[in-house]
Amino acid sequence: MTARRLSDGFPIHGSIWNRDDGQVEMVVEGDSEGIAGFLRMIHGEFGEMIRDVDDQVEPIGGESLKGFTIRY
Repeated sequence: MTARRLSDGFPIHGSIWNRDDGQVEMVVEGDSEGIAGFLRMIHGEFGEMIRDVDDQVEPIGGESLKGFTIRY
């Protein structure tokens, strides 16, 4: 819920969900400044709980995301 709330302040779209192995996965679309600002806010909120980050930049493809959702 916190990531969803924080996303409101940035021109981004995406989704976040808990994986079966206990990790959290997030997909985010937007301009590089918006994504970087959002990730700084995430780190500010959860910094001590984040143990590892694997970020990947992928080419644009398929349908664009709309809003920022929590997947269950």
